[in-house]
Amino acid sequence: MDELKSHMDTLFIFAFRVPYSEMHPLRVIQASKSLIGINPDNPPKVLLKWLEVYIKKFEPNFEVPNLDSIQESPEVITYAHLNKLIADGREEGSHEYLGFLLKSATPISIAESLIQLAVEQSADSLLYCWSALRSIQFVGEKEGYPLLYHCISNIIRGKINVDEDNNLSGYEMLCHQYQIRKADMVRSSKIHPVLCQLLQSLPSDSCQFHGWMPDTLITMIEDEGVAGIQNYICSLKSGQISEELIRKLDALRSVMLFSDYTVNKIIEGAFLQLREEQHA
Repeated sequence: MDELKSHMDTLFIFAFRVPYSEMHPLRVIQASKSLIGINPDNPPKVLLKWLEVYIKKFEPNFEVPNLDSIQESPEVITYAHLNKLIADGREEGSHEYLGFLLKSATPISIAESLIQLAVEQSADSLLYCWSALRSIQFVGEKEGYPLLYHCISNIIRGKINVDEDNNLSGYEMLCHQYQIRKADMVRSSKIHPVLCQLLQSLPSDSCQFHGWMPDTLITMIEDEGVAGIQNYICSLKSGQISEELIRKLDALRSVMLFSDYTVNKIIEGAFLQLREEQHA
């Protein structure tokens, strides 16, 4: 178990040091960690092998800011000013001010504030910042704080490159909403109402993604519950695994573990039908 934790820590720290881009590996690594966590005593070796190949596509050349080198900072440092810098699209200025804020606020609290901004913007930004929060919780704030810089980049660049047809992110959001609602966050009371608005604004085609599940996977989760997801992964060859599949499987894991729907209802897409009725 300790060896697996160390291995996943290494993958996360690698991701932290990859410069932000739309293809940044955080979401896939976080999803993989959650899937492995279904049964960490017997992790899918094929997934671990796939991850080793996957991360070779990235260069860990992001210069992590050294917080100890920050000498002078404003007399008053506020979340509101950071939010304004982000709203104005000032990525470099936001990164600099984040360094000041990190001298007095914890990475977890800052991550929550960025989630609050992200939920007002898009499913993609919320899912990225949500992954960042969970990753920081996993590796610890001392190692995980660089992700906050990537969250800011995601939010600012997402304002410019809005992908209104990102139906996969919409589908993932419909699945992950239950875990987000049940998370212990100080800002939950402010995040949840806006989350409801975001869910209603998702493209209607987001619901159509639910037809992706192969019969083998359906049979496995009917027989074994969420453990069937991991056993399905174990039945695959490395070449059959993809970033999209990992994200879909993690979305399925989340709705199975954190919603009140039965396995059969989830397979039928009952949680999607409720959203469609509200949307109508």
